[in-house]
Amino acid sequence: MTPPEIDTLLYTAQFDASIPTLDIHGHTLNTALPDLDAFLHAAFLRSESVVCVVYGAGTGRLRDAVLSHLRAQKELVAGLREADRGGMVCIALHRAIMHP
Repeated sequence: MTPPEIDTLLYTAQFDASIPTLDIHGHTLNTALPDLDAFLHAAFLRSESVVCVVYGAGTGRLRDAVLSHLRAQKELVAGLREADRGGMVCIALHRAIMHP
């Protein structure tokens, strides 16, 4: 998938209620990041192309930690985009290659 295709996919994902979404707003970092990892890995194995994570508005601490964590997940994350309305990030995933 090309960068423009990823950008389009991520922009439209924020408006699509059928996109798999993890809601971690109100969680602590101790629970949010492990939940995020489990969610991303499961979505990757299901060959999802895009998922969203709701972190809420709050102080920005959870947002910053989630975005930093996602940027470090280069083997899973092909791209990301914060939703226009805030409080959420949409994530394009690399495709899982399943071997028999």
